[in-house]
Amino acid sequence: MVNGIIAGGDKAIRKAVENAEDNTTQAWIDLLEQNISENDVVIGIAASGTTPYVIEGLKKCNENNI
Repeated sequence: MVNGIIAGGDKAIRKAVENAEDNTTQAWIDLLEQNISENDVVIGIAASGTTPYVIEGLKKCNENNI
């Protein structure tokens, strides 16, 4: 199964949610809502390679052996 998560939530697909990509804690909250575990793989995609939402979400996954 593949789940897509975007900074700012589903509404951000249609209309920009300002500063959502700069949030350093929301990605982990969004991932926890998906009930991720050590059995999952998380892939982060960021056009710039430096998007805080993506980077910090991946860091939290690493800290939790995901």
